[in-house]
Amino acid sequence: MTNKRWNHHAISYFRRQLSLSQQELASLMGVSRNTIHRWETGYSCPQGYSRIKLCEILKVTADELGFFSPPRASTQAPTSFYCDLATPQVSSIPLIGREIEIKHLREYLCQNFHSLAALHGLPGVGKTAIASALAHDEAIRNHFSDGILWAELGPTPIIEETYRRWGKMVCLSPTETFASQKASFMALRSAIGFRKMLIILDDVWNIEDIIRLKVGGPNCAYLLTSRFLHIASSFTVNSLLTVPELNEEDGLTLLKALVPSLDMLVPLDDQARCLVRAIGSLPLALTFMGRYLRTQGVSGQARRLEAAFHHLSDVYERLHLSGSVELTSGDIDQMPCSPSSLYSKIMMSDALLSEGMRRDFYALSIFPSKPASFSEEEALTNAQCSLETLDFLTDIGLIESGGSGRYMLHPTIADYIRVRLEETTAQKAS
Repeated sequence: MTNKRWNHHAISYFRRQLSLSQQELASLMGVSRNTIHRWETGYSCPQGYSRIKLCEILKVTADELGFFSPPRASTQAPTSFYCDLATPQVSSIPLIGREIEIKHLREYLCQNFHSLAALHGLPGVGKTAIASALAHDEAIRNHFSDGILWAELGPTPIIEETYRRWGKMVCLSPTETFASQKASFMALRSAIGFRKMLIILDDVWNIEDIIRLKVGGPNCAYLLTSRFLHIASSFTVNSLLTVPELNEEDGLTLLKALVPSLDMLVPLDDQARCLVRAIGSLPLALTFMGRYLRTQGVSGQARRLEAAFHHLSDVYERLHLSGSVELTSGDIDQMPCSPSSLYSKIMMSDALLSEGMRRDFYALSIFPSKPASFSEEEALTNAQCSLETLDFLTDIGLIESGGSGRYMLHPTIADYIRVRLEETTAQKAS
């Protein structure tokens, strides 16, 4: 009979933390593999000396395995809901065209023990927006009743700052999260214990950062976002979602939601649709341009909107358009130190390429952009692009796999390549 006074999932969790198989743990314990299986499924519970030996092997306390207290032990800090202040605020514009992704992640995170989910996709496709929507989702908050932790990482994260913020949330003293990274990690892990929390790691660039921030206990789940396929796939095999750009109709809906005056100026509808097609319905591009168009259309003068559309027909202007802060959505406390742009976000990935790979990458501009595709043979022959470069570009989200032996170049990435080539030519001429 299942013992209701302990968390049988904890044995499996801490065993995997030590990279032990059930058979290896069974050998160390001097019991059968079936006994370990019965313990981990909750069909039976370790007793007496087995508990002591299990704690020694797994390097945990009896309380961490839930033997002496229920998962919500009275020694835990108060179990009020913790919401990380670093979590992006809900936008005043509803999330459009992501119902399938939200539904899948909600069900997966809530129905599976110690869930690991990951979102992958090219820069600007909206991975962070989906993660933020989940962080504010009522069903998610009800399920992860102890709170949500958020870490925005990027190429050079300050892990210590994340430790300090999370430490305050779970009521750790400053001395417990300042001593060293190892001490902070252990203190956080102990303080979280059996709390039921969702930990969101946004914009992950390094696998080492994941390891340093996996501080949750057996009742926690994780959601990761990354532009790097190899990082996302190494994190989970059961729930890896590649986030596509929006379809044309959803892209147009988003643009109109950002620029309400478009509905009153019907003649500009075709221009709006052409703009959506030009940037391949990339959500971040639509958001940047929508906010720019809104500032130009607030007076209701069609002339100003027409001039704004003409301005955005220039590829260089589209790519360098800076994102503004949506003050109406509560983002004022999250104002970035410097404005971002599509150009700068794509360049961050471009900077990872060697000179040879960059040359190969730019050579792919001879092919038409998505929805068209090109074959591996065409890339090797016509663009002189190596297989190594194709694999690397796919892994870092600069090109997309279009099925066996085929690839696709997103319109915005193709625009970026053209601008970079023009800049290089201009620099050489000067």
